[in-house]
Amino acid sequence: MCLRFARYGDLIIGTERGLYRGKDGHWRHYDRTSGLGDPFIHFILEDSNGQLWVATKESGVYRLKEDSFVAVDLGLS
Repeated sequence: MCLRFARYGDLIIGTERGLYRGKDGHWRHYDRTSGLGDPFIHFILEDSNGQLWVATKESGVYRLKEDSFVAVDLGLS
């Protein structure tokens, strides 16, 4: 499990079942149906632009675009 407080007060929790984002008592759950190839979240990062990035256990890196995740090609293969 990993935790992060985002710049706008969101609490972001990464678990083996996906990512949970909470603010003001409202929660949003992200998993395979939200674009994550693997719901097991290992790392959460918020960049200087407020963009949310996650690293998963088996399917790489994703960034949140609007309300779903898109895979990021790191060009490592």
